[in-house]
Amino acid sequence: MTELQSTANSTVKLFAQAASGKKHREKLRLAALEGARLCSEALSEENNGRISVERVFATREALEKYDKYIDPKPFFEDDSGKYILINQAIAKKLSDTDSPQGIFALVRHWAVMLGEGCPLRKNGKYAVLCGLQDPGNIGTVIRTSDALGIDGVILAGGCELYNPKLLRSAMGSAFRLPIFISAGLRETVDILDKSGIKSYAAVVDKNADDIKNTDMSGGCAVVVGNEGAGLSRDEAELCGKRITIRMRGRAESLNAASAAAILLWEMSGK
Repeated sequence: MTELQSTANSTVKLFAQAASGKKHREKLRLAALEGARLCSEALSEENNGRISVERVFATREALEKYDKYIDPKPFFEDDSGKYILINQAIAKKLSDTDSPQGIFALVRHWAVMLGEGCPLRKNGKYAVLCGLQDPGNIGTVIRTSDALGIDGVILAGGCELYNPKLLRSAMGSAFRLPIFISAGLRETVDILDKSGIKSYAAVVDKNADDIKNTDMSGGCAVVVGNEGAGLSRDEAELCGKRITIRMRGRAESLNAASAAAILLWEMSGK
């Protein structure tokens, strides 16, 4: 059993670094998780061979309160140092919420870099997020993709996958669903083309094809652009076809995550 009492402990500092910013996460190749449900999802997917959980931290109070999510036994029986008991002071230091649950985890980065040898399914359905900045939007799209049975999400620039707010928003789907990281949209479309997957640029344009009338059978990917500017003309022209959501009301556009949900719903049923 490993039990920590000091916030100055090196393992506590390691978690704090991973939670503090993208630069540290990239250097350490670690993601910092907080919350009983999210840490439980991570441990479950580790058992399925999807990810690697390096450390799990919990207070005694949290283990008693959230035992339906986190098994307390390893914290008292495991001698590997993976399961670590912490006190309330440490929990407060590690948390970025006002009312910490007292359960945290460090997980090795798990996303796959998109490249020539990247295993995309020939008839797969994919969501491509180009330059999205809001972690909540990206997490919501990942969760929606998981719910609709989409084969994977490709992140082409924008907010990093391992942002704590993004992972909380995805609610475990980021562990279950294949996530790919690409250098940019041009590289992404090239690899989609070579994999026999059609690419559709989502745009706000009355001259674009109506998503409801678009043939999306076979392998295809919907490309959604930045929250503020959407896809530029050049970015949209990289894709095989331009599609749009015809709106009946007076709103000019939709939130990126909302638009993606509609597009993915249409794609998943074809």
